[in-house]
Amino acid sequence: MASNTRNVNLHLQNLSINGFRGISSLSLPNLGRVNLFAGKNSIGKTTVLEAVQVYASRGAEYTLHEIVRNREEFDSYYSEGGEEIESLNLDTLFFGREPDMSSSLDIGPDANNSEKLSITLASDEDIDKFLDKIKNNPRHREFVDQDTNFLKVKFKNSENVISGSADSRGPYRRIRHISNGDRSPPAIVCHWVGPGILSNADIARFWDQVALRDEEEIAVNAIGMVMDARVERLSMVGDDLPRFRGRRPIVKLGGHNPVSLKALGDGAVRLFATALAMTNCANGFLLIDEAENGIHHSVQHQFWKMVLDTASKYSIQIFATTHSIDCVQGFARAALESEEDGVLYRLENRDQELVSVRYSEEDLEAATKFNTEVR
Repeated sequence: MASNTRNVNLHLQNLSINGFRGISSLSLPNLGRVNLFAGKNSIGKTTVLEAVQVYASRGAEYTLHEIVRNREEFDSYYSEGGEEIESLNLDTLFFGREPDMSSSLDIGPDANNSEKLSITLASDEDIDKFLDKIKNNPRHREFVDQDTNFLKVKFKNSENVISGSADSRGPYRRIRHISNGDRSPPAIVCHWVGPGILSNADIARFWDQVALRDEEEIAVNAIGMVMDARVERLSMVGDDLPRFRGRRPIVKLGGHNPVSLKALGDGAVRLFATALAMTNCANGFLLIDEAENGIHHSVQHQFWKMVLDTASKYSIQIFATTHSIDCVQGFARAALESEEDGVLYRLENRDQELVSVRYSEEDLEAATKFNTEVR
């Protein structure tokens, strides 16, 4: 069980989210090393993870675009040549989805305004500077010859202006931002797992960073949680060229021939991918959406023990979501055994206001003992 002394090396000891997507206002005090969010569907659990992702990237345009693209929130407009172009609707990042000059979204530590990230609509002066910056680039010009908002991203002494629209066809067809003041502070490493399983391409990318290092053993051992046989070896095979199947993981189990990792089931892939992602985000954030997916209830305690231990070893702060009471109970048991803080938040609506109910490890112990509903 964690001591009463708060971790002082967390990137976020508390978090305030205001005006972001479906969250008008939310305060999350006393965050821990590992934070699990429960609550009804569409209550805002995944939005909390997205807010952390935006904060970690310092409001980078590729992150804002990725969030909107993943939610499939598109608009369409016509180019000068009459071509209909589908674009990302970045207005959906703001609470109410129809921002004006008074709208603002803010993400960051609750008590420290200097560490808060703020996004607003850009002023006419900011837009003029932006258009002047790209006036000699016809390709970029195509994406702003329309009635669109521009966003200003502020963090510390940095201000960036980005176009409020972007081509939905890919992350590289977008308008570059312009900067005023100091350069943005470096982003915090942040990886996302779930709700589905990682693609082979992502697994290969993560594997290349840990192969033949101590971190490799952590990821390989995670597969053993759901296998009766011992995992002897794991390797990536195949070719990166798109005409082939791509690189993919294969596993050698004791007494068996090598098989594809996916042949062992979603649970093995999810456990391996989560552990692999963790070993790639030392001193950063890991975001796990629907943490219970693919993992049998009997493995939940062991899974969360691995998560807490690895988070402690590599100084990772974790934000995860769940709908499962088995997941909560496994988390509670592991948190009680760990020296790191494991905290559960239940998000709920009270009088049309989103609030968080925090469960400490002692609360979780009592809830688990008396089978109290905390999801």
